[in-house]
Amino acid sequence: MQGFSFLPLEQFQLSENELSLKLERTSDRNSNEGYVPCYHFQILSHGKVAGKIRLRIGTEAELKTAGHIGYEVDPAYQGNRLAGRSCKLILPIAKAHNLKAVWFIIAVANKPSQKTATKLGAIKVETITIGGRKYRRRYKLDI
Repeated sequence: MQGFSFLPLEQFQLSENELSLKLERTSDRNSNEGYVPCYHFQILSHGKVAGKIRLRIGTEAELKTAGHIGYEVDPAYQGNRLAGRSCKLILPIAKAHNLKAVWFIIAVANKPSQKTATKLGAIKVETITIGGRKYRRRYKLDI
């Protein structure tokens, strides 16, 4: 992905009802560290920070153990489908970067995130180990 440029986000709808995403920062590719370009957003519910979501722009091979999308919802806001709704809001950005699919890497024990991925239409592809001990499930969502 040489010549990578972050997109102007004004062209994307990053809110829905009480939910909005606020760009916190972007981070560039760092090949030495194995990082790809990434958008870092705050998830806001009624204007209050409820968590965060990241969209990494890279190939499937580059993101085998990290995934394209990662999110965290603060415990006080869990159960309100903020993660899934936030994912839907950033998918057009992934499409605009010509991604045909996004991958989620989810801990085997993290049932709520697995449910979020499947509700989005993602399919479980495999279970992998990271560092010999961490088991993760890889979900693919065609976009």
